[in-house]
Amino acid sequence: MRFASRLGGGTIDVGVYREGEAAILQVEDSGPGIPSTDLDQIFEPFFRGSRPEGEGAGLGLSIVKRIVESLGGGIALENIAGTGQSGLRVTIRLPIAAAV
Repeated sequence: MRFASRLGGGTIDVGVYREGEAAILQVEDSGPGIPSTDLDQIFEPFFRGSRPEGEGAGLGLSIVKRIVESLGGGIALENIAGTGQSGLRVTIRLPIAAAV
C-alpha cells in the first residue's frame, strides 16, 4: 500500500508492505535530507543536527529507535540523491507476530 501527499511544494510518500517475515514501513520525502556528517549521530538523544530548525529537544528519533528496537525491529535512514531528486528515506522493519 502506498500513500503520497504534497505539502508545501514537497512530497511525502508512505509505503507499507511485507517482506518475508517482516512488516516494512517506508517514508520518503523530497526535502534536503540529513547532512552525511550527521547520520552517525542522528539517533542520539538531544542531537539536533548541524543545522537545527524550529523547536524541539532532539529526542524524537531517539525515542522512535528505542520503540522499534524494543519490538525486535530496526530503523535505517538514507539520503536520496539522483537526477532531479533529493530527500530522505526512512525504513522501519518490524517482525510479523506469529498467529496465536
